[in-house]
Amino acid sequence: MSVQFGVRLPRLRESDPEINTVKRRYYKLLFTGLPAIFLTFFAASIFLGDSGFLFFGLAVEVVYTHTDYFLAFRFLHQYKISHEWYDGVREFAGTVVPEIWYTRKAIAGAYFILPSIGLIVGASILGSVDYSSMPALIPFRFFRDGTAMSFTSKTLESAFRFIFYQAGITGGFFVLGMVLARTRKEIDVSRPYTTYEQQTRFKDFYRDVIYSFSTMFGITFFLASARVWNYPSLVIPGTYLIVPLLLGIFVLVMSTYLVGQMGARIRIPGGSGENTGENNLDDDTDWKAGMFYFNRTDPSIFIGRRFGIGWTLNFGNPRSWIIIASLFCIYIILASHFLFHFL
Repeated sequence: MSVQFGVRLPRLRESDPEINTVKRRYYKLLFTGLPAIFLTFFAASIFLGDSGFLFFGLAVEVVYTHTDYFLAFRFLHQYKISHEWYDGVREFAGTVVPEIWYTRKAIAGAYFILPSIGLIVGASILGSVDYSSMPALIPFRFFRDGTAMSFTSKTLESAFRFIFYQAGITGGFFVLGMVLARTRKEIDVSRPYTTYEQQTRFKDFYRDVIYSFSTMFGITFFLASARVWNYPSLVIPGTYLIVPLLLGIFVLVMSTYLVGQMGARIRIPGGSGENTGENNLDDDTDWKAGMFYFNRTDPSIFIGRRFGIGWTLNFGNPRSWIIIASLFCIYIILASHFLFHFL
């Protein structure tokens, strides 16, 4: 890999023994700390009867994993500079890939959004059938045990509000999947054919993961709607948000294990021995802490992350801040709505 822990490496240094030392230290901290944190907060939520500990534990895990990463990044980055790994290395900013082995499907991934659409249609039909028989006052806010705290007048907006949210989020996930599948490829100039193929397949795979994640949220909103319509609650309303988040994290972790960042673990037939002898441009200055991309001359909005899985924003592009502001507003609206309705 030409990038390790957010640090760009020349081809001849990719198997340096010091990199393996950094990896072992990183994974040792990761696989000992995360289980301990999870079990601690999970036990607290069970014994104290407060699912809020799961949210707090999730935040602690995020901070812990990023701290573990930053320690690895800082050491490797300083080691690279002090040992002058890029001195005298010929650098290339890009390469040409004349043909590919993998042919993308024109409508690939469409089937993975169908369960989300099915949940919307099913919930709409169920709510429409029961609407006339619903009481004049329907539940508006709930205690953590699922019992109604307050009620509101029955209207189309109050009875179907979660379906509207569900439709909006499904549409957002669909657009996001299509956009990410069309982002530019980060080609390793020493393995142009292989990395082109890997990233093409990775984008299709990751789009399908995003659509599956949409289905998880669809189940959440379906359960929320059913609770408003006075159906028996299958799970405690206070866990409506944590369940899809935990499932989504599990899916992302499995995705990372199966395909690697930008498809680095996907095997491409005939590409294992590819080596042009070229080296990518040392572009570490465009990446702050190896995670945040700032490049005002790059018109791209989304770019493949250097660590973890998925994409990040080009914070040097003003349009990225519009996206951030929009997502933040959506998050505040949804979070406040759920906290307001399920206390």
